[in-house]
Amino acid sequence: MMLKINVSTWYISVVRDPISRAVSHYNYIRIYSGYNREWLNTTKDKKRSINTCVQENYPECSSRYFTHELMFYFCGYDPSCAYNTRDTLNRAKANYKHFSVVGILEEYEDFWLLLQHTLPQYFSGAVQSFRSRKKIGKEQINKGKYNSLPTNVTLELMKERLALDIEFYEWIKKNVHEKVAKLKSLINSFTT
Repeated sequence: MMLKINVSTWYISVVRDPISRAVSHYNYIRIYSGYNREWLNTTKDKKRSINTCVQENYPECSSRYFTHELMFYFCGYDPSCAYNTRDTLNRAKANYKHFSVVGILEEYEDFWLLLQHTLPQYFSGAVQSFRSRKKIGKEQINKGKYNSLPTNVTLELMKERLALDIEFYEWIKKNVHEKVAKLKSLINSFTT
């Protein structure tokens, strides 16, 4: 006799501004000793600024992890997804529809609102819990000794390299904003 299990899968994700993510990732791997990349062999490598890395086109600042991580995540593991192309972007957009909830890190409370109303059996009270933790300062902030901030020249180069990821992020933001606006409108209609 075969046991039949009815399982539903919910894909949930939080996305972050691609430039902010790339800068944060760049700085984070310099403080996390367990992060092993061939381009971080020396203290000099670890102390290299993001400006030098981007402007001098070091591999670390031109790899997939830097140029199209967001698209790659949503696109999937098809070999064609490894490239920073419009096809990758289109596949990522098509796969977005499989996600039950996608939130924006910079708008985290709205993410909890979406979770609370999309999956109330798991996230009932999530918004209130988030507000309580925020009020008492339970936010985690990683600060490292090698934090490097990009100059305007570096930011412009990053915008060029991350153009498709930024386009995808803005597309996701538009979709999330529409969902949040509809949800808030619905909530207001019940509370007024």
